[in-house]
Amino acid sequence: MTEKDLLKVIVHKLAQIENQMVCKKDMNLLNNAMSEAIEQMTFLQEDIVELKSSVEVKHIENINSDEVILHSFMEWAHHTPSR
Repeated sequence: MTEKDLLKVIVHKLAQIENQMVCKKDMNLLNNAMSEAIEQMTFLQEDIVELKSSVEVKHIENINSDEVILHSFMEWAHHTPSR
């Protein structure tokens, strides 16, 4: 093998190593992006739990309000003479 052939092999190997390093760098970027996305999903999940709790409280308040209106109407109907 001549020096020229050896140099070609070395340059080819260096190119392969560089390509692998670029792939690893891309993977690091993807890992970082995924970590950020997971963190944002965690915050979103917490917001959804808070929203669900708030909706449930409002629903109970509406049910209680409906019951008060119904009772008031029933009392009014019992006290009002029928025609």
